[in-house]
Amino acid sequence: MDGISEKKSFKKSSVFGFVFFAVIAGAWLFLGVFQHREYMNYNLFLKYKPSLKVYFYTPIGESDRTLKSLSPAEQRNEKDYVEFVETKGGFKHVIWSW
Repeated sequence: MDGISEKKSFKKSSVFGFVFFAVIAGAWLFLGVFQHREYMNYNLFLKYKPSLKVYFYTPIGESDRTLKSLSPAEQRNEKDYVEFVETKGGFKHVIWSW
């Protein structure tokens, strides 16, 4: 009788582990944090498509710098910020601000 209950316990813990991993992976892919361009506060938002990137910020901010004046890594960050936050509605899908 103990062997059967141990198998059920193992199955329950395996299912729980899988569900926990799936929730964490889904949150990682579909939730992001962006730093507001003007006010510099942080916002948790729902991404419009899955992405491994979680933190979005704008290197330009409110300055007069152009995209060409940025390094390639900063250009990628600026483009991601514009795509996920400004163009595709990250501002509209804010879950929490701090």
